[in-house]
Amino acid sequence: MGAAVILISLLLYLLTLDDGLEPWQLGGGDLITHQYAQAQLRFANAPGYPLYTILGWIWFQAGRAVLWPFFNPTEILSLFSTIWGLTTLAVLYVLLLDATERNWLVSGLVTFFYATTFFFWYYSIASEEYTAAVLHTALIILFAFRWDKSKEDKYILLLALMVGLALANLITVVLAAPALLFFIVKGEPGIVRRGRLVGKSAVLALLPLLSYGYVYLRGARHPEWWGEGEWSSSVAWFVDFLTIRQGRGELSFSVGGWGPEPLTHVFLELTVVGLVAALVGIAFLGRRRGGLLYGIILGYLPFIYLDRFGNWFQVVMPLYLIGALGIGVLADRAWRRFSGWPRALVVLGLMALTINRLWVNFPDADQRDKPEDTALEAGRAILADHPPEGAIISGSYEENLSLDYVTKVWGERQDLRVVITDDLLELWAGGEENLFLTRDSAGFVLSQLGGTLSLSSGGLRLVEVRQRPGSEAPEMDERVNAALGDGLVLLGYDHFPSLEGLHLALYWQAAEVPGVDYAVSVRPTANGELLFHEGQLVQEDHAHPVWGYYPMSRWMPEEVVRDDYLASVPPGLEYDGAAIVVYQITEDGFEDLGTVALNLGASQ
Repeated sequence: MGAAVILISLLLYLLTLDDGLEPWQLGGGDLITHQYAQAQLRFANAPGYPLYTILGWIWFQAGRAVLWPFFNPTEILSLFSTIWGLTTLAVLYVLLLDATERNWLVSGLVTFFYATTFFFWYYSIASEEYTAAVLHTALIILFAFRWDKSKEDKYILLLALMVGLALANLITVVLAAPALLFFIVKGEPGIVRRGRLVGKSAVLALLPLLSYGYVYLRGARHPEWWGEGEWSSSVAWFVDFLTIRQGRGELSFSVGGWGPEPLTHVFLELTVVGLVAALVGIAFLGRRRGGLLYGIILGYLPFIYLDRFGNWFQVVMPLYLIGALGIGVLADRAWRRFSGWPRALVVLGLMALTINRLWVNFPDADQRDKPEDTALEAGRAILADHPPEGAIISGSYEENLSLDYVTKVWGERQDLRVVITDDLLELWAGGEENLFLTRDSAGFVLSQLGGTLSLSSGGLRLVEVRQRPGSEAPEMDERVNAALGDGLVLLGYDHFPSLEGLHLALYWQAAEVPGVDYAVSVRPTANGELLFHEGQLVQEDHAHPVWGYYPMSRWMPEEVVRDDYLASVPPGLEYDGAAIVVYQITEDGFEDLGTVALNLGASQ
């Protein structure tokens, strides 16, 4: 039964596994912070979660080597949470077996019910550390129950280690410590006088704190990871970081009710019947074990209230686990008290509770193949231009985030460097070459670049910014060497396959600076005839080359300029050539400088 529940839960989580990101998620938040931390071996959001991150980095490296191409990098990062979630379910199943005297049917049904609760489900398929925190709480309860039964010192040492790990990761787990300490001292009052055991326990509790040294060392080496704020030194930043300023800012010490979310969610998730069954069932565990669970609940409740406008759900998740344990105990007691149809009623009740959670939570928990997951499209559009080795690229805020994720997390084109506008301006002032802007950022940045500059198209999204003009013609699909007048020559072109229409990269050269800022029109043709759709000419016009940013009057003599065009061709129309028209706008209309006919072959 335990294996079946874990397998079914795994299939459910794989079916709904997070495999993409929405654009807003790249801008910040715990999910993206954890993903970068595990991909780059950096610290996550405060207080850094060092042990969790290091294990996540190891998993990501192994996962990319073994699971690719079955899972993409985002899925592999999400699977790290799935591992913690499935392990938590295994521990819960063991706890239920112990509490129900090995009633495997009730234990299995209740475990799967917990697997379908919304927060646990969602955070088992998305990048977060919360399922690890639930596992942490479950292990504390398991080790406490085992010590209460056997009084073996190894469980005391394990519990001390659990407290230390809580201090080194999700600190809210420490809220269970007062109830745990009371549980231990009440069970064996003389334990506080056992100096050797107390000493070992203290060492184990403090040992995990050494992992914060990793946060300091990585932070001291990479101050660009510090985030917003001003600090006099790496030590000052480190101390401020460990105090979790953002988390403290979310706490509310005002007395103003619970707020709509926490209580509402508890009643909706466990249902009123389930909540009552949970609280009653805990009492059937007896004064000591039930008292421990009630004590942990009392330790968490004040924090839920204080954090009711923040991350209150991270504390509710382990409380749901305790609730599931209580439901299982009550169901088992009813099972043992009655026989026949009442037993069937117990099973049907648990199944109905689980089916209800599946039905209600599936649409919200499902993170696979969401239409909104378009965060990587901007970065992939830039990579589709095949920027040269070592290119330095600066785009809009959204483009930078997308390209940064594609290169650093997905590992595509890791040779590229993504920079913000200020950094690009600094590099330009220092004489750096191989600089690229995107079309979205060029309009804002070009006006800030000082000195003489030369532009060239880098594809459909990129604009190359050069310190000096290039006069050597690159390799191209076809050489044309067509003179159009005013010293302007079309050297040749590249023809790229595109599902959107006709994509051409034209290569211009002017023997001298043209006397007019000519415009360019690219018009697909079929058998030498222009294409029309709904009475309109199919064409792509640019007032100036290089997406309108580089008027010909700014060219240098003999400079070679690449100039990309994408002429949208409606479905159903075929083309086998193109007419390249160079013209100027006059008072009387348009005046052509010249036209070059290109033979491209059948539409690609």
